[in-house]
Amino acid sequence: MAEIVADDRGRPELRHLATELLGHPVGHLELVRRGSAAVFRAPVERVILRVHHIDDLPAVDAALHLASQLAEAGAPVVPPARPASVRADRFVATAWPLGQPVSDDGADDAAALGRTLAGLHAVVPPVDLPAPGVADRIRRRLKELDPTIPGEISGSLHAHAEAALDLLAGLPLNAAAGAVVLHGDAWPGNLVRLDGEHRMIDLDDLCIGPPELDLAPSLVTYRRFHRDSDRWEAFVDGYAGNPDWVLAGQLAVVRESQMNTWLASLWSTSAVARDELRHRVLTWDVDPSQQRPWRTI
Repeated sequence: MAEIVADDRGRPELRHLATELLGHPVGHLELVRRGSAAVFRAPVERVILRVHHIDDLPAVDAALHLASQLAEAGAPVVPPARPASVRADRFVATAWPLGQPVSDDGADDAAALGRTLAGLHAVVPPVDLPAPGVADRIRRRLKELDPTIPGEISGSLHAHAEAALDLLAGLPLNAAAGAVVLHGDAWPGNLVRLDGEHRMIDLDDLCIGPPELDLAPSLVTYRRFHRDSDRWEAFVDGYAGNPDWVLAGQLAVVRESQMNTWLASLWSTSAVARDELRHRVLTWDVDPSQQRPWRTI
């Protein structure tokens, strides 16, 4: 994956994938972000290309099919621009319409996220959905912790992760018990405007579970980062309904463990990440309002 996001945008694999997906040669490609997938923007064609390693092919095709079915069922998600993936020797790619990102800096955007999540949670699943994959992700990151991380930090990560995993193990995962369609990574960075409507993108983590699992990220963002009560109240009003906010507060440790084990993966490469992780561990179990906010990395 490191090779395909290198500065040379003329890599044969990337050009081949983009051309096969869209049916014609593609112009300029801009790297948007790099994570489990490399995300590229083709501004002229107004599409997003998501490029995964070929080992992820089964999961990529499953997510593509599920996104199509949910969009057809009326879910507020961005449907794929092409119904199938294409692959080269080492990579698999999918194409998606290019939406307008929200700014994530005001009450209007927070309210839009709340309304969009409420719409997603109200959709009757057209097919069986997987259970949330966050537990496996947290376990994998714990196994991969850098051995040079100080014991008090790794110990805190393990302790909070164990609490998160215990909570996840007890969640209702069927519709009869109140489970709904979940986005799985619900934050404003995964919200866009497309054809005049707000829709969710980055659909790799679609799953089924209690709605509070999708609400916890916004609660964590409010408590730990921006602490803007107007934005938080706008989100709550936008979502409406009567979720269990106590459960959402308990599930905050799931989101925090997910974020902080990811931050720990940068321990050997980023002094900024090391400093921020130390601060988060130091302030994890104290009143957030009495501490310096966490910073995004």
